[in-house]
Amino acid sequence: SGVGKGTRLLVIGANGAVGSAALALANIRGAQVLAAVRKADQVEVLQGQGFDAIALGTPEALGAQVNAVFKGGADVIFDTTGFWLPAAVAGLAPFGRIAIIAAPVDGHVQLPALALYRKGGSVVGINSLLYNCEQCAVMLEQFGRFFDEGLLPLPTGLREVALADGVQCYEDVNQGSADKIILLP
Repeated sequence: SGVGKGTRLLVIGANGAVGSAALALANIRGAQVLAAVRKADQVEVLQGQGFDAIALGTPEALGAQVNAVFKGGADVIFDTTGFWLPAAVAGLAPFGRIAIIAAPVDGHVQLPALALYRKGGSVVGINSLLYNCEQCAVMLEQFGRFFDEGLLPLPTGLREVALADGVQCYEDVNQGSADKIILLP
């Protein structure tokens, strides 16, 4: 939300399902996109898809990496990992926003509050569980047509599982499985 033409957007964890979707949607909306991933081969894949990309190094280096691409920082930083929030502040443009969808296992982060408020920045938590089915449907209608038009790639690597096995699938995810599951009634 709030990402449009000319917005300088950094997506951390851009190789994951959520990160890939964020890149594609931001690209459609005309944002300037920078993808951040852990491995050099992932950088090459993203560059092959036409995205500017960086390999994440140490947290202390993130600000310089972002500023090397977006002079003055990113307007929006979307951290899909839950790990980079403190480091992201250094890469944030004045009045920028950091959006997070995950947190470390213990739920706590040491945030450089002084640096954040001196930039006039804000942190936004994104939790789809706060919305009911009808509200989610309205949001999905805003970009669902992009799949039909071929502008958004369909998800890959999905595994279909009987609904009766859903509890086991959730247990597997809680144990670290990265499988993308479609539950079939």
